[in-house]
Amino acid sequence: MTEVVYPFKRGDDFNITMTLQDSQGNPVDITGWTISSAVTYARKPVSTLDATIVDGPNGIFAISLPFAQTAAWPIRKLKCDVQFDRPVEGRVSSQTFVIDVQEDHTV
Repeated sequence: MTEVVYPFKRGDDFNITMTLQDSQGNPVDITGWTISSAVTYARKPVSTLDATIVDGPNGIFAISLPFAQTAAWPIRKLKCDVQFDRPVEGRVSSQTFVIDVQEDHTV
């Protein structure tokens, strides 16, 4: 799989809206699921992200963190994934993706 990279300026609000899809590209109903996400560097925790279901039947959710908390992120490539706890089928995780944290020049 191709590595997915999100460029990000340290100290900005972090907010990514995503859609969970099946192998045919159809949205997966995530109503009633629990979603969690974390950011790590060298397998060490950096932050736990807020994960919110935006539109369950259409598989839309968001991961976010306010600027006050991203201000402490190191300037480097961090790893992240999303974990889905399904009521019946159990736990699955997304592909790992990269958050390329860059220095913010306007303070």
